[in-house]
Amino acid sequence: YLDIDYIIPDISYVKDIYKDFEKQKFINSLITYTISKDINLIAVGVENKRILDTLKLVGVRLVQGFYFGKPSPDINMMNENIYAKKANLLFLTVVILALFANLFVSLLSIKDIAIPIVLNLLVSQLIILIPGLIFFLNLSKDGGFPGIYGKIRFVSIPLLIVFTWLVMPLVMAANVFSQIFTKNEVMSISGSVLDMPMIPIVLIMGIIGPFCEEFVFRGIINSCFVKSSERYILSGVVSGLFFGLMHMNFNQFCYAFVLGIIFALINEVLESTWPAFICHAVVNTQNVIMLYAMNAFMEKTAGTGLFEAYDSMMNEQSGAPQYTKVFIIIMFIGLLLVSFASMILAGLLLYGICSLEGKKDRFRLVFKKTNALPRKRVLYPTGIIGIVLCIFVMFLLESVIKLLK
Repeated sequence: YLDIDYIIPDISYVKDIYKDFEKQKFINSLITYTISKDINLIAVGVENKRILDTLKLVGVRLVQGFYFGKPSPDINMMNENIYAKKANLLFLTVVILALFANLFVSLLSIKDIAIPIVLNLLVSQLIILIPGLIFFLNLSKDGGFPGIYGKIRFVSIPLLIVFTWLVMPLVMAANVFSQIFTKNEVMSISGSVLDMPMIPIVLIMGIIGPFCEEFVFRGIINSCFVKSSERYILSGVVSGLFFGLMHMNFNQFCYAFVLGIIFALINEVLESTWPAFICHAVVNTQNVIMLYAMNAFMEKTAGTGLFEAYDSMMNEQSGAPQYTKVFIIIMFIGLLLVSFASMILAGLLLYGICSLEGKKDRFRLVFKKTNALPRKRVLYPTGIIGIVLCIFVMFLLESVIKLLK
């Protein structure tokens, strides 16, 4: 009689398992047997994500292979939670750099030195991109970087654009909801933006910004959370929270949080950051174009610019006048009702895109219940500190400054 704790199938049963149904049946049968005998099964030779996803679908919970990292003398690389910890540290680093940048801009404004809006926008993206690149290179040199940068088919691009339009009612509802309590931040800086030609603003806000933010928040942070926890929804919510808070105002937080979750799920089901970048670029680009179009319309019909019209509507206090708030609440409820139907259509379309890309199993895996998995953390003290700093800036900084005066 042998007291067996672990069984390791031969590596040949794991190699290319994603395209061999007989291997899948064998491993699944072995899993059933090991569970009945209270034995753990470890699958070795996991070299790519397709193998890992297939093993998860047939019930394997313990795996080993080069996909998780090449042999390293660093014992910490054996701890998958190192990815989540570093993602939290990356978020805190970006938050601190953004705070110092804002402080520097404030000091310049005291001396009546204005920074051009284009330079301001570029610096805000570099603050995100540079720490992300350092993080990327740090883990890549050990062969352990978990980011997702797979290719997608050209035919999927127009479908992703339609998908973006379908999720927009929910995003707009979040934006409108925030304006019950505070001002529209984009409108409040629209004067500076509209003073610039449209093309460079579209390039920065519609292309460069989405690329930097998707590279860091989905390609790095969300991917690290998934690798540490194997919980796709939880990872998407926390990375979306980080993404929303990074804007450091309640208005942009609300809709960026929603978009962050959606982009994270797209990133995972299609195993590529490019679809999320495409959707993000569509959102930002169309918003910039609409801003310039509305400004031109206002100047032609009302003889005043969009910023001037918005500024005159707002009272001296933060937020909208009372009569406007009633209209905003009605608009929010209407958009929320529309979003129920549009999100169902968006989900169906996303499944169709996954079918087109050969990712149907991946779609089912991402949205599959994972109660059998051990609960692993994605949020650590460094991330919590970053969250607290962002909340302080969003809700308390202005009050503290007034008290100091």
